[in-house]
Amino acid sequence: MSDGAVKHGYKQTEAGVIPEDWRTFPCSALSTFITVGIVVRPAQYYVAQGVPALRSANVREDGITDTDMVFISEKANALLSKSQVREGDVLTVRTGYPGTSAVVPPRLSGANCIDILITRPSRQQLSSDYFAAWINSSFGKDQVLRNQGGLAQKHFNVGDLRSLVVALPPTKAEQEAIAEALSDADALIESLQQLLAKKRHLKQGAMQELLTGQKRLPGFGSSSGYKQSEIGALAADWHVSALKTLATMKSGESITSAAIDDFASYPCYGGNGLRGYPPAGGVRIAAPTRMSEAAIRVLAISKLGWIKQQRKAFQAQERETARAYVSGESHYLWGKRYLLTIEEHPQPPAIEIKHSRLILRVRPDTATAKRQVLMDDWYRQQLKQAVPSLLAKWESRLGVKAARFVARRMRTKWGSCNAAAGSISLNSDLAKKPPECLEYIVVHELAHLVEPTHNARFVAVMDRAMPHWQHHRRQLNRLPVRHEDWRC
Repeated sequence: MSDGAVKHGYKQTEAGVIPEDWRTFPCSALSTFITVGIVVRPAQYYVAQGVPALRSANVREDGITDTDMVFISEKANALLSKSQVREGDVLTVRTGYPGTSAVVPPRLSGANCIDILITRPSRQQLSSDYFAAWINSSFGKDQVLRNQGGLAQKHFNVGDLRSLVVALPPTKAEQEAIAEALSDADALIESLQQLLAKKRHLKQGAMQELLTGQKRLPGFGSSSGYKQSEIGALAADWHVSALKTLATMKSGESITSAAIDDFASYPCYGGNGLRGYPPAGGVRIAAPTRMSEAAIRVLAISKLGWIKQQRKAFQAQERETARAYVSGESHYLWGKRYLLTIEEHPQPPAIEIKHSRLILRVRPDTATAKRQVLMDDWYRQQLKQAVPSLLAKWESRLGVKAARFVARRMRTKWGSCNAAAGSISLNSDLAKKPPECLEYIVVHELAHLVEPTHNARFVAVMDRAMPHWQHHRRQLNRLPVRHEDWRC
């Protein structure tokens, strides 16, 4: 079978490759009711206690949460009957994390909702749980992203939901069986996460005992009492030494990228691991100075699959054309396109957004390089203004605190975190991307203060904090990145 061919028994549809006996339908054909919740000044109806009013923050892929629930009066609920929900309705987020969907449980039947899409599936045709799972899947989220245009539009609207394509198996019974299997998988994942959390807790206790001699492994003696030291209580026969007395330490030379040829015969040694650089995918290896060249070659060979995968991604990544910083060019701020207008005058440089124009005021004969510096600094300032509120929001949710935040140009990353120092760095080009992309990167880097590596624990932290983070990662990775001169 040739590449790209559809496997026997399957067919290509607008919703992707599906079995031949499955069919696709627009959501409008499978629903008796699609509308939107309260959108005009909902706060005027708020009361301390009353009828629950669901908002986007209450809708998660794993169900409806009562966290930060607001309430409206009984009178307002009766007046706003159009946005009342029933058991089995599917609620879909419009703004912020568009497409995230959950089914209304029995306890919330009769509640109201605010600025959320409400779908009432036809009970003969469509399982509510199956429908929510479909929208939350990559098949549904990709359609949501396409309907948004990927950039400036920030709402997923009623018309978009009506046209969203759903793939259905031949019977509703199979839909329900699929939804039940997915629910069972979610329950298993939750139980495994709880088990992992318990095991980590046990490991922490074991580390405390083993690394201080409070508990001895078989064959290594028994405890002979304890003593107090500068690092805490230790076994009486243990002693404390400074690291410098146990190891030889030195740092490498300070080498800038200008001194390195991506395609030369010898690698650059350091402490940051294996790196690949676009656009051609040249590879640099950073390794401890004590490693032999043979060991480094073995490392490179063992990572060959990863290298090929990354090079392919580099080469497929859409890139901006080189910017000349002249009038008529397209530039972006928070995902919205603006046309650059250069205005020359003798005053100090300034940048202003005016309707659909981005105005760069410079002195006559200002060089292209200087215009770029001005624009880069402006984007950095935009990012620095936007990030503090996001840090405040997510630090409290994740239970962490960033000691320092830096906005700067980064050629190969959207962000980085130094967990030991508690500092995060963000690529100033994030100011060009939709706000939800910036929020995803902020959460990603703050999550590294909980778990420094990209292991299963990190994924679990991200899943709990931002269930749709992988959708935002795909969205960000689809957007073009800055043109770079990689010989600079």
